[in-house]
Amino acid sequence: MAPDGAMRLDRLEVDGRNGRLTASAALAGGRVDARSRLEIAKLDPVGEAVGTPMAGSLALDATARGPLDTTARGPLDGLEAEATLTGRDLAVADRRFGATEVTVTAAKLPAAPTGRLRARTQMAGAGLSLDGAYALDGRNTLRLSDLAVASGGNRVTGAVTVALDTLLATGRLEGALPDLKGLSELAGLPLDGAAGFTVSLDGRGGRQAASLSADATNLRVEGEGGPLLTARRLTASADVADALGTPSGKARLELADGSAAGNALAGVTASLDGSLARAGFQAAATGAGQSPLALDLAGTLSGDASLTRIRIERFQGRYQDETFRATGPATITLGDRRYEVAGLQIVSGGARLAADLGLTGERLRGEIRLDQVPMALARLASPALRLDGTLNAQATLGGTVRNPQADATLRVAGLHAQEASRAGVPGVNATVRAQWRDRRLSVDGDAATTTNSGRISLTAAVPLVMDPASYAVSVPPRGRWRLRSTAPSTRPSPTTCSPRRATGRAARSGSTSGPAARSRRRGWAARWR
Repeated sequence: MAPDGAMRLDRLEVDGRNGRLTASAALAGGRVDARSRLEIAKLDPVGEAVGTPMAGSLALDATARGPLDTTARGPLDGLEAEATLTGRDLAVADRRFGATEVTVTAAKLPAAPTGRLRARTQMAGAGLSLDGAYALDGRNTLRLSDLAVASGGNRVTGAVTVALDTLLATGRLEGALPDLKGLSELAGLPLDGAAGFTVSLDGRGGRQAASLSADATNLRVEGEGGPLLTARRLTASADVADALGTPSGKARLELADGSAAGNALAGVTASLDGSLARAGFQAAATGAGQSPLALDLAGTLSGDASLTRIRIERFQGRYQDETFRATGPATITLGDRRYEVAGLQIVSGGARLAADLGLTGERLRGEIRLDQVPMALARLASPALRLDGTLNAQATLGGTVRNPQADATLRVAGLHAQEASRAGVPGVNATVRAQWRDRRLSVDGDAATTTNSGRISLTAAVPLVMDPASYAVSVPPRGRWRLRSTAPSTRPSPTTCSPRRATGRAARSGSTSGPAARSRRRGWAARWR
């Protein structure tokens, strides 16, 4: 401290194993002048401490200067400050940013802060910048202006005013994104195409209102096995009222000439109208190509803090020239460890699917039925799979996730490939019964040709468990299983190749057992007579 009352700190140094702090300051003649620098050589230990992987180095330079009235006479609004954060080889959570610099300036401190923000970084070799100005009026209103976020040719601009006491915002943001491919790294998945959007905020009426309009052209979103979503044109709009109180509003989505998960789509429309407590929804999709998919869906969505209920009031469609529809409303309930499907009944021609399933806490319950399902529907999964026959099945579920119980019966009548049927090969009738008890699945079944010229019987048992956390069903790695079959069949005579003169008959029986990870066979035998 000098005789005139001035105070000075010429140099402060603090060294550590991974960082260094230096500072100097002076207070003289009613003015303050201070500087500091913090250096972190390696961010790896910092990432370990906060639980987020980090790499690179950081340096923070800060300055503050201006009048400081220690007697508190007059307004304190003359201080100015500036801080610059510089990063080298920066990486956070497996995202590499390279050289990074962020500068913040402030004036009129502390009474009415105003200043600018400037940030520059790199992502996947493309520059990313953020610029803007701010001003705090009366400590309750924050004005953000000259906002601009840019990466290559993509740019988002706008201005927003926020009332800090109510968080109501008024302003507008506009985005022009002609090169979505350049945003792939930022989005975390490969993109292509062009897009634009506008967001409008209005809090002047005491309630937060917001609207969104967006569109994309030649959109392409890639997944691991191919495109997840493509669209020649995609548009979306939404209007929300009282967003910070009791939100309500409407939204609409339209897609033209695209695909979803590999399915070609000529068009999709979807809309939502209502509040968080209750909203109505509609969706319609039309496929493209030969025998395209068509789907029409409508219902309501309601919920509270613990449960969400989806009531499907209309469900109908067409796929591969097969029509299907729901015969009445169905309800899906979702909550914390609660998943239920009630009243689901779908018919297609003479075939019917009915399901009532539920998980509440640890308890399982449910029943599912399939009646008079044509095996010809197998072509929906694979167009090359041409089968004839009829399938009937019933299953019930109970117990708990730690000890599930289930019973199932499946019957197939007249099963055969269409080509084999035309060649005169008889079909097959089969019945399979399964029971899941004490973490073990037991199966027995028999199958015979429709002419009773061949028959096979099968019994098997395998350990089967359900993961209480993920509900995934699996066979334990060292679980023991067993299999036994009896299969009489016809065999051509060694002296002729004519099927008509085949009079040989064979009986084969056997069993096999062992751990799931390593099996062994025993007792197989064949007898011909």
